[in-house]
Amino acid sequence: MHQLDINTILEYLGATISQITNNKTIGVVECSLDFLSRYARQLCCLLSVGCAYAQLQSNEAEIHFSQPSADIIQKMTPPIILLDESQEESVERVGPFAIVNNYPYYRYRLLGRDDAWARHPSALGGAFQLIAESGDFEKLDAIVDEAMKSAVSLENGGITWYYPEVYPLARMRGPKLQYSALSQSSLLAAAMRMEADDPEKYGQFLEQTARGLEFDYHKGGVLWQDSVFLEMPLFHSPPEIILNGWIHALLNYGDYVATFPSAENRRIFDNNIKYLVELLPSFDDPEHNISLYSNATPLRLKLDSGSEALRADFESLDDNFPDYFMDIEELELPSVNGEVKAASYDTQIREFKKGNPVITVTCNRLYNTKISSEKPFEAQYYRAVFDRKRATPNNNKETIVLRSQKAGNRHEIVINAETDGVFCGYGTNFAKPGGKNLYHAYHVVGLAYLATHSFVSEQQREILLEYVRKWDEYTSFHVGEGRVFYPYDQLLMSMNGRKLVKSSLDWEELRAKTIDAD
Repeated sequence: MHQLDINTILEYLGATISQITNNKTIGVVECSLDFLSRYARQLCCLLSVGCAYAQLQSNEAEIHFSQPSADIIQKMTPPIILLDESQEESVERVGPFAIVNNYPYYRYRLLGRDDAWARHPSALGGAFQLIAESGDFEKLDAIVDEAMKSAVSLENGGITWYYPEVYPLARMRGPKLQYSALSQSSLLAAAMRMEADDPEKYGQFLEQTARGLEFDYHKGGVLWQDSVFLEMPLFHSPPEIILNGWIHALLNYGDYVATFPSAENRRIFDNNIKYLVELLPSFDDPEHNISLYSNATPLRLKLDSGSEALRADFESLDDNFPDYFMDIEELELPSVNGEVKAASYDTQIREFKKGNPVITVTCNRLYNTKISSEKPFEAQYYRAVFDRKRATPNNNKETIVLRSQKAGNRHEIVINAETDGVFCGYGTNFAKPGGKNLYHAYHVVGLAYLATHSFVSEQQREILLEYVRKWDEYTSFHVGEGRVFYPYDQLLMSMNGRKLVKSSLDWEELRAKTIDAD
């Protein structure tokens, strides 16, 4: 239960009333009541009426996952606008972005309709950069001023922009809002561009944006153990490392560290490179000749007994990363675009079947996941099957049963990379339009680019290039089988599109310096 805090209750109540009052359709802007669900849940918990907010805990790290205030959440509206064809023509455009009330919106078809445009932190960085490059600094100032109304100030002096609660993605349906190291590093690249034009005006903005990328995961940020930038932090499972997001963040942060070096940012960059080099083998799937998208995969378990004090313990397999634990409970879930659906990457009770819990956990390559209960139990799941066109495994309906073993005064099962019929991390897929694989190709080009950074040691460079070459060979294998990847040269052009420091402009030159170098 949560301690009663009258000031916080009044804050959420006031934001709720304000949201209702201001919920209008003005011009092309369609406001949404989706955020009210968050206020209602917070009020429910603060009044101690039984909302469950199980989340990660640790005896090795102090955890307090901060969240935007109710006032900031209110200012993140409207999260979506709807533009028909005629409205699209009349709305101000900057590149791919629609500017409405001095805020850039990005067409996001995954919301389920072609006329939907959403607030997106990475797109905000893209708009900053395009406007700065155009030289229209009056427009840039107006966009920045409007964006700062929904910026979140962090404990370390940083700022960030959270994703609004409208994205129907498997990692983003949980009780907490998130921001991303990928989007934050895109904002950092834009801030570097802005600072280069006017250091006096944008110098502080640049420093605050960098600190947003450096904010501790255990406080709600995206930097885990000063060692890994997290594309999408999880708060109800151990952190998942998404490789392309980590590389993207390092490419942009590497530019920042090289241009504005300090002992602190150099230490963070060096730590990230150290662990990237150490963890690369865990992203290699030689069986399927592909690199992994991430190091964690969700698993659905059907238990054969009640939910008596179910608990998850996550035992770290690397001394750099802490152990975690949490109670396994039903989570209070938000309504995302009118639909309530659990985040499959969160540890939780998803439902009950004949009185018995069905839970989700992740199999993470850095952890032994231990599920325990006060009584003996069995856990059933379907054998996972590799499918090149899916982001998560398929299953063949073959049931596998794990039986708990006595462990102290409890009974537990253990899930890890050696567990039969389970994936811990899943291969990059060929599910993009045209059956293309984006992320494997991104890994090849991004790691090759990163290997040329002046702060990467020769030994680290050789290990990075070992996997660049190996994964490039995988690309050749699949091309020979008739499969399609995004072209390397186009990906390099895309990476350079937002980088201020463009050290490699031509793919063939970069390839000659990396893959084909003696």
